[in-house]
Amino acid sequence: MKWKNLRVTVLVGITLVSLGFNGYSFYNKPPKETNPTTKELVQTMGVISIQSNSESGVQGESVEELKKIIYKLPQVEKKLAFIKGVITEGNTVYLDLDEVEWFGGAAAEIAAKEDGVIEPESLPNGFYIRNASEEIKRFKLETDVTIAELNGARHQQGDYTSFISEELMDRLFHLTFVEGKVVLLEEQYRP
Repeated sequence: MKWKNLRVTVLVGITLVSLGFNGYSFYNKPPKETNPTTKELVQTMGVISIQSNSESGVQGESVEELKKIIYKLPQVEKKLAFIKGVITEGNTVYLDLDEVEWFGGAAAEIAAKEDGVIEPESLPNGFYIRNASEEIKRFKLETDVTIAELNGARHQQGDYTSFISEELMDRLFHLTFVEGKVVLLEEQYRP
């Protein structure tokens, strides 16, 4: 267990040093193409998260701190959405997504009450998903996307070809974008 924490800590340290050397350009002039360093950083974070979650069942504080730092980068955006369709046009695959908001604990009760959906005391498992818009947005899915699918309550790394052939309708995913391109998909556990 100590070696695993050391491994994650070393990877986080290397990542932070890399950001220090490469991050200057992130804030001065955004690149015209997806910055491979940022894309690799997000995908590596996803793999570390999958490994730490699948081996121990819990993500360490170092992984969570790394996520907080990465999601503050200007070209990184995170969304939560239900998959409403998988469209294949030639060799290109698109996901039709319905974006939603996730609330937990006291915030779930407040949001549910604001929406007039249900009595806050009857929230299942203490969370509430708000779908403020039925708008469906289409995003291209690159073949090198990192995929974290649930196997029970734990993430496992998914294979692109298998993933696009699965039944994905109404599965909930966190999508991480780097400059508008989906680079990481993480399925949300719903107890």
